[in-house]
Amino acid sequence: MNFYETMYVVHPALQAGRLDDMIQIVDKKVKELKGKSLYCENWGKKKLAYQIDKQKYGTYVLIQFSLKGEMIGELKNEFEHNSNILRYLINKIEEDQVLEQKEVSNNDTEKKDEDEDSNNKEKDSEWF
Repeated sequence: MNFYETMYVVHPALQAGRLDDMIQIVDKKVKELKGKSLYCENWGKKKLAYQIDKQKYGTYVLIQFSLKGEMIGELKNEFEHNSNILRYLINKIEEDQVLEQKEVSNNDTEKKDEDEDSNNKEKDSEWF
């Protein structure tokens, strides 16, 4: 299995729910092709350098996955036949270039809140 990274641009008219569905469709297709999705990140809506299908904006999505090389053609067909995907680029990457999913647990957020509280107390004590 090889490692790949795909950046695709989704039509800007898709709302958050439909955008999540679009990401799930791509993820499901990778799994159907007996691949494994390793990382997925929504970069948000950005202005395009030039218009694509009369659109000035697009939502960028980055996905990294492992897949057999001969299955890439089928994944390309999925991107080309989906009218909501304006552009895509598939790159082969090395295993050490795979990014780690950022998961925020409750313990991390509680720790961050405590750190902010202690920083605020320190700032307050400086003034007195």
